[in-house]
Amino acid sequence: MIRYRITTSGLTLLLLTLILPSPANAFLDASQPEQAAMQHWLRVLEDFANNKGEIDFQRLALYPEDLYAYTAFLSAYSPKSHPTLFPTTEHALAYYINAYNALSIKGLLDYQVPEKLKGVTAYRFFSVSRHTLGGERITLKSLRKDYVYAPKEPRAHFAVSSHCVSCPILSRTPYLAATLNEQLDRATQQYLNNSEYVTVSHQEKILWLSEYFADFSKDILGSKTALMDFINPYLTQPIPKHYPIRFMPDDWHIRQIKRR
Repeated sequence: MIRYRITTSGLTLLLLTLILPSPANAFLDASQPEQAAMQHWLRVLEDFANNKGEIDFQRLALYPEDLYAYTAFLSAYSPKSHPTLFPTTEHALAYYINAYNALSIKGLLDYQVPEKLKGVTAYRFFSVSRHTLGGERITLKSLRKDYVYAPKEPRAHFAVSSHCVSCPILSRTPYLAATLNEQLDRATQQYLNNSEYVTVSHQEKILWLSEYFADFSKDILGSKTALMDFINPYLTQPIPKHYPIRFMPDDWHIRQIKRR
């Protein structure tokens, strides 16, 4: 049996210590299903992901118990099926962000971790394959659009990951209602200050953005001006609003730890 080591620090450690029960098998305690299940999700993030957002799918496939325990919780409980467990908008949004990140990992395992998510594979992965949340069968596309983005919180766009190179880096700390605002700010700042996703050419006077922003600017913010207003506060040097926006092709290769 593998023994896992949890190495969270600072405020995150304090919060998790306060809200999470200590027994490793606490997931079986029906009186505290959310807190207990979060232990399993935390172990997945700490033991199988690194700070680059890469996932050790090869090892996770051998030891998927914590992932499956967490997705079993998702299958049985949701803000819709058990609203008293998720009393605020922050509780619900944190649930759906964690759910998307976990179910997309499980989905990749189910697909035997394809090299990349493109074409028919991507269509089936996002729009055909269904997962269960609180008894409801749902696709990843619907989970993202109808639940993660529904509160009109644009920063949530940078908290969910399909684990591809052009997607936001997976946080190794579960999203929690108590710290959600700070976590969303951190995720957004991390993405917007990565030159792989946001690049400014002052010589050409062009703002280059990952294609990941295309739907974001149209569906979430509604206009180019709103997009610039959203981006600039997170940058050390604001971008002139008259710069045209061009989109860089996304890289849909799976971000994973490769073993020799």
